[in-house]
Amino acid sequence: MILTPDPCDPEPPESRRWCALHLGEVPEGHVFPLNDLAEHTDEDCECSPDATWPSDHPLYIHHAFDGREIIEQVEAGALGLDSE
Repeated sequence: MILTPDPCDPEPPESRRWCALHLGEVPEGHVFPLNDLAEHTDEDCECSPDATWPSDHPLYIHHAFDGREIIEQVEAGALGLDSE
């Protein structure tokens, strides 16, 4: 299934925000970038999402195809917000 931002606020195409959602009755969660260069899916996503288990159910953190994670890390470091 392609992940869509239906439960998230509508965003203009240039927005580079992230969306978090749970898929219906499935207890897994997904965090994925909005308005990315390619679509993200809940199974076998091309971005190779990281899986974490903050509770009894997995949370999949998808990676952006447009490189926004690198930009966010640089901006956080410039503002002194990085954790290292």
